[in-house]
Amino acid sequence: MDNASVAVSEDALDISSDEISSKRPLSFDDLPPEIRDQIFANLNESTKYCKFLRKPYFLWDRRLPPLVVALRSLPRSHDHALQWVAKETLRKCYEPKYPSHGRRMPGSKLNKAELASIIGIGVDMSLIVNDPDYRSIDKPAFFHEWLLRMPNLRSVHLYFNFANEVHTSDTEDFLTQFSFWLESCNQLSEVKIELPVYGLSYHKRESLLQGILRRVFKQTGVQAKFIEMVHDDYNGACEYTDAELWHWTAPEGQYMDWTQEIGWKCTKRCSAAKDPTWNFFLEFCRLDFEDERFVIKWQDSTVPNWGFTYHW
Repeated sequence: MDNASVAVSEDALDISSDEISSKRPLSFDDLPPEIRDQIFANLNESTKYCKFLRKPYFLWDRRLPPLVVALRSLPRSHDHALQWVAKETLRKCYEPKYPSHGRRMPGSKLNKAELASIIGIGVDMSLIVNDPDYRSIDKPAFFHEWLLRMPNLRSVHLYFNFANEVHTSDTEDFLTQFSFWLESCNQLSEVKIELPVYGLSYHKRESLLQGILRRVFKQTGVQAKFIEMVHDDYNGACEYTDAELWHWTAPEGQYMDWTQEIGWKCTKRCSAAKDPTWNFFLEFCRLDFEDERFVIKWQDSTVPNWGFTYHW
């Protein structure tokens, strides 16, 4: 009897082992949320002190963290990771480029869940206006299509990074045409626009500014609020006033519709640029004729560090 009992027990164990081996292996998705949360917390904290990162792991810094991409096949874990991205990132910053010559817009590789998690974005307009495909006379249809892929987008911030070279004509255009970039958005709760100041005539700019602010209020029903002057420090040498930050906020529970015709093509220029009061070559150089050729020489008192001499 004992042997029979033992034999039965072994058979039972064998069956149990087969059943266990036939079950799906435990995946990361099967972990309790508390354990996953602790793993994400440790990872997020550890990269703050990493020599090459020095930022929270789940901070969206112009690209999606690799772990979030790797978890796409695990819905629960992927959604959990996106929650961490949302917690660490108030807005996603993009470096948009025209989708031509084989290039893609930022976010073109995101799946639907990742696009749906985006509620706020910041866009550096200096990278757009410096794109070789940029045409100020055209409305940015590619940009509209890009924003439409984000169904829960509620906040947009457009600004210029003046550390990049930006032509005055582009800042003039932006003053009356910034709403063109938002014409696919009909459910925005917040809009922040940094309207350029540097290089523009105060009185001419003020006239255009008041006109566009009135148009926005008329079409959206939301009054603009001036927040602050935006400054930049170029190489620590001198601080300039680059732009004014203006803010539109929809009433609680409501949204702003920016799909309407608000802005207009800039035709009245407001640049403060003038011809220099001195002639560079007369002030700093002299033209000599030596060895049967013309030579431009720098004046002794103003010889620059690089000491170029041009010959024809």
